[in-house]
Amino acid sequence: MNLIKKRLRVEMWICEQLQVLYSTNDGSESNDVEIDLDELLDVEGDDLRREWLKARLNGAKKPMVVIEKFIDEVLEKAKTL
Repeated sequence: MNLIKKRLRVEMWICEQLQVLYSTNDGSESNDVEIDLDELLDVEGDDLRREWLKARLNGAKKPMVVIEKFIDEVLEKAKTL
């Protein structure tokens, strides 16, 4: 049960962060991106996971440094699942 709760927290956090990454200065959002944790976890190794995430985040509105930080955090959280 704890693992389910932990995974749900990670998924909710990802959804919130995607809203931030895809929001624009005028407050509008165009978030059609979904990150499937099962697909991410099926990818072998952090380097390939990083590339997988970058490919899905190619339309993010925020600077690359913010996107990279998000990717780092997702990879760190994925290791706990």
